[in-house]
Amino acid sequence: LNLLMEGRVREAHQFRQLPNSRITSPEALAEHYEKNKEAAQELESFKNSAVVKDLVRRGKDADVQFESLHSATRDGHSDMLVLKYSYLPETSGQRQPLWIYINRRYDDGSKRYQWDIGGIQNTPPFGTVE
Repeated sequence: LNLLMEGRVREAHQFRQLPNSRITSPEALAEHYEKNKEAAQELESFKNSAVVKDLVRRGKDADVQFESLHSATRDGHSDMLVLKYSYLPETSGQRQPLWIYINRRYDDGSKRYQWDIGGIQNTPPFGTVE
């Protein structure tokens, strides 16, 4: 979220990847999105989501706040967390909810858990009553 509020969308998008696939060098990151058409399309889709646009435009004025752990599910060596946050969007003075999906998977190769962001959205998870 901090990366988005700092306008560093490409760096934030890298957290959608597993840690061993993330690109950290600014030069390599620029080249990756310039030369990889699929990655560029994924980044564009990410940038165009309403909540990402709001957070980038508002910066620190978005006043993002953690609200709660919405849900946690486990399936063997994998977990999915849904975290609920709220922020102040550009179009309204009322706080708006946003949900972040976080995945944790055990990697047999490294013998470690790996975390990634599965998604960020401003619509409630399926089956949620707001």
